[in-house]
Amino acid sequence: MTAAPTPSIQPTASPEPGARLASGEAIPATCDEGVPAATDTLAFVANGAAWALGLEGTGLTCLFPVEDPGAFAWGPLGDRALLGHLEVRGLPGAPGRGPDPVVPGPASWGRPTGKSVVFVTNDRRRLEKLHLDGRALEDVTPVGRARYENVVYHPSGLAFAAVVLQAGEEAIWLSTNTGADPRRVVFTEVGTDFGAMAFTLDGRTLLYAAQHDDDHADLHEIDLTDTSVAPVRWSGPVGERILDIHPGEDPGRIGITLGTGCGDGVAMLVEDGEPDGTVLLPDEARPTRAVGWLDGGHVLVAAGGCEEPLDLFAVDAADGAASPLVLGVDAAATRLPAPTPAPPLPEASDIDGGFA
Repeated sequence: MTAAPTPSIQPTASPEPGARLASGEAIPATCDEGVPAATDTLAFVANGAAWALGLEGTGLTCLFPVEDPGAFAWGPLGDRALLGHLEVRGLPGAPGRGPDPVVPGPASWGRPTGKSVVFVTNDRRRLEKLHLDGRALEDVTPVGRARYENVVYHPSGLAFAAVVLQAGEEAIWLSTNTGADPRRVVFTEVGTDFGAMAFTLDGRTLLYAAQHDDDHADLHEIDLTDTSVAPVRWSGPVGERILDIHPGEDPGRIGITLGTGCGDGVAMLVEDGEPDGTVLLPDEARPTRAVGWLDGGHVLVAAGGCEEPLDLFAVDAADGAASPLVLGVDAAATRLPAPTPAPPLPEASDIDGGFA
């Protein structure tokens, strides 16, 4: 899909203030909390509350009030969300916790049921884990005397990967979910920086962004059963970074955001056999970003710059057709549950892995 298709509905900036559905219906000013359908996998924040919506733009449900959306990241069951200051709010019956003075860095939900969250501390020196059973924050730092740039849980829940900076060089380490048995799986001796990471849904492959010394971005993949090689899945232009990685249900499809930050991002689809990738919302003049997958075939794309209201679109990965869903929101996420049962953690065949 090297040629970008024309969307079925042309995305345009919202001409009127206030959050509203694509039909023009305003988002209610008050929240009458309800329970969304399992298929209502779009989540967004507007008018001081979190809402759910279906792929067809139906089933609008207010979930709970939100004061600070923070990361607005939903757990693997799609029933609880990580908000600002480590607050967790959820649907009826889901555990939660109040806000904390802590301002976390990058964070990742524990798997497979979302009973914990691992996060980078604000000073970037440690990894800590919050538990939803009331226990105190737990230090799970795998490597001492280092700076942490990112962390992501493995789908099995038994491990996480972290980007670690030591002595001016970055590497990706894999450890158990308590930080034990750390092993270096990707490293560099030429100044490569690592950023966004994600595991494929089957848990076998780690996808990661590498910014090489000539300042071009590569999307690499590394098979956890053979960490001696890390082939390039997709290459980007000089000066741009891969900001987000969202593996699809189809392992041949990956949603990414390319750019330098929230002010110039471009949502793209990377597919097997398509070396150039495909721009999602190609006619959109504003910055865009890939938010996640609404189902097996549709990517949620947000249009809007830094600190601006966002317009949300469902983009069909097969033909690029874009359908507006909701306009003028404060934050967006997908709450598509992770596949069950959770995949196992592959056994790495090479503790000290490959160059990148």
